[in-house]
Parts: sequence; C-alpha cells; structure tokens
Amino acid sequence: TLTVTDDIESVTKTFGLMVCTVFQGSVTTARTMSAGHTYMVKSTTLLPISGSGSLTIEPGVTVVFNQGGGFSVHGRLTAEGTAGQKIRFRGNTCESSVGAWSKIEIDGSSAEAIFRNAEISQSEDGVMFAEEGLGGVLTLENCTVYDNKNAGIGVMGQDATAHIRSSQVWENGTGIKISNGTADIRSSSVSYSAAHGIWITYSLDDTHV
Repeated sequence: TLTVTDDIESVTKTFGLMVCTVFQGSVTTARTMSAGHTYMVKSTTLLPISGSGSLTIEPGVTVVFNQGGGFSVHGRLTAEGTAGQKIRFRGNTCESSVGAWSKIEIDGSSAEAIFRNAEISQSEDGVMFAEEGLGGVLTLENCTVYDNKNAGIGVMGQDATAHIRSSQVWENGTGIKISNGTADIRSSSVSYSAAHGIWITYSLDDTHV
C-alpha cells in the first residue's frame, strides 16, 4: 500500500506485486517447477530442454517469459494442471499485449510436449513444431490458446503429430496452422482469428491426406 500526502489531501493506493522464482539454465536432466509458484524465465532466446532432459510443471504454476524467450523442446515437457489450478504461460508485461515472448517449440523425433488444463497467451507463435524440424508429438487437452500474434498452434513437418482435445483456440493471428503435419482435433473450438481459423497446406510431393 502506497500513501501520498500533500498539504491538501492524502491519497492511498494498493498495488499487487508478483513474486517470481527465477528459472535459469538449460534442462538436461529431470527438473520441476513446483505447484503454485510463478517462475520467470529470463532468457531472451528459447531455453532448450535437451533430448535427455524433462521439465515437469505442476498445477497452479505461472511461467513468465521475456521478449524472445520460450522453450525449445527436444526431450519432454509435461504441464498438467487441474480445472481449479491451471498452468499459465504468458509474457513479462502488465499489458494485454500479444508478441510479448516467442513460443514453445517442439523439435525432434523424440520430443514430446503435453499440456492439460493450461493457458498459452501473449506470444508470437504459441506452441509450434520447428519449421525444419524432425517431428515430435504434441498433446493439448482442456487448454486455452489465445492472444498469440501469428499462430496459436503450428503443426509442421510430416513427422509432426498433434492431438488437440476439448480446447479453445481463440483470438490468434491464425488459430491452427498445419503444414505437412498431422493434427487430430476433437471437441475443440477455433474462433475469432485475425487471419485464418485453420490453415492447411501440403507440399506437392506429400502423400498424406
């Protein structure tokens, strides 16, 4: 609480402060973000989760990224919240702005990212497979992906597989972008996109349908 007094009147304001735990270094072994905490990822590039590494994010955690920051998943990322304790990924800003951080990128045939009861917002590209990557698996269940500048979800590459269940993909540039990948979307809504709801492209030599 801040009180300012002059010769005429006294004005008191109450402000909320977010106390963060700084999360540093790459993930090369098993690491955990503990339930109920807010973590600041200070890197201004994608923080790698190596092929030998795993990051488990427990219910109620908020992960805050700086501009350009995010995760590059080559191993395993597990973010399983609950209906009452969602996991949130957001930018380091007090404003309701998009593009405040980069993305969560999945890159590698053994890469896997699992999100349940999570919210992903304010990024450039939400959660996305690497453009020139080697595939991987994405699972989104009971999630909300919203207010991301370019795409909410990107499934790129013939070995990229996404399972999207009971989720809302709202108010992104493009809701879901699929390019040569496989996306199984069930009981989900894609709404209020600035450009495209679901954008599907395949290369001429691709045999998938």
